[in-house]
Amino acid sequence: MKLYIGDTIRRLRTAKDMTQEQLADALGVSFQSVSRWENGTNYPDIELIPEIALYFGISSDDLLGMSGAVKEEKLREAWKTFYNSADKNERLALIREMHRNFPEDTEVLSVLANVLSDFPELYEEQKAVTEQFISAAPANQGFTEKRNEENDLIYMLFECAPDDDLQNLLDKYSSENYDMTRTALLNFRYFRRNEWEGYERTRQIKLKEMLVDIFNERLRKKYHASAADSAWAQRKSLEILNILTDYSGDSLINPVPDLWFKHKWYIGLRLSCALASSDRTEEAISVLEDTVTLIEKFAALPAGSVLTYECPSLDIFSYEVIPFYVNDEEYRNAKDVPLQRVKFLHGGDFMGELTVSVSTHPFERAGWEWFDPIRDDPRFLSCLERVKKLDRTDTI
Repeated sequence: MKLYIGDTIRRLRTAKDMTQEQLADALGVSFQSVSRWENGTNYPDIELIPEIALYFGISSDDLLGMSGAVKEEKLREAWKTFYNSADKNERLALIREMHRNFPEDTEVLSVLANVLSDFPELYEEQKAVTEQFISAAPANQGFTEKRNEENDLIYMLFECAPDDDLQNLLDKYSSENYDMTRTALLNFRYFRRNEWEGYERTRQIKLKEMLVDIFNERLRKKYHASAADSAWAQRKSLEILNILTDYSGDSLINPVPDLWFKHKWYIGLRLSCALASSDRTEEAISVLEDTVTLIEKFAALPAGSVLTYECPSLDIFSYEVIPFYVNDEEYRNAKDVPLQRVKFLHGGDFMGELTVSVSTHPFERAGWEWFDPIRDDPRFLSCLERVKKLDRTDTI
């Protein structure tokens, strides 16, 4: 994509009646650099763009020579190219180019940090991009959304950091004794001020987060547990869910769709996978078939259906199924199978819309090798086909 930053710098410099040498001195660069910018043979370093824009009293977008409409169109084209690429090195090159062209776009920064996490040798760049995202103004993001992204990127830094930088990250990002999240702070305020309506909302949010944390593998003794240990943990997770929702049916997996849907189908697949690796083929197939039945029932919900956590201690959350549509840029090249479009309600307040999906990659991809003993079983293949038939992207 061609940028017109050189033309813009020349125009602004001449409007100030400055020479290239004077501008170079003001910015702390050589006059040869300014000359190369203006004749289009090179661009300023990414770190310099905000400084140059500030010096001339314009935005970085204006410096780059893009109107809002042009920028939006170019960015949309760049995202299409990025998501159409499957090669991680090519994706890195593409997102870096997007960062050069759209240095203040927070979504570009977030994705760049994610992509860099796949390259251990680029940890310092990943850290710099993460810090740039954190310091960026939220612009088109809500406070909570941006904070959640910050947390995700910081967690990735801790995953990728070399041992000699770990203490530095802990000093910078950790809190020694207190949960300082937005919800925790409000929960404390409401409790101390006897504001029970607000307290009830934040209490339920914290309870939900604690339960979700348990179901996200916290019952496993270690991540690389044996298949038998994993099967025990997944089974206990489902039993806890059944206690919470007062379910006592014959199947371990409650087939009735509710807000625990994504946890039930994922835990069900994990349990089936672990059982298959433990030579418990019939149990594995039975759990897998029950899981797919749950997915089918969720996909068949009519518009207007309301889902809750089926638990009186978590009664402020709900989904309402709405007429289905999918953002084609979001799912045209995705590997997930979109099932339903829902409105997310919190205490009756509309919080947003989202597409609920399931992934077929446990059936087909690396990382689920415990399924290998049953992967050629006709019943396993039938379950895969049943899920694939639910794909609604053909309706776009």
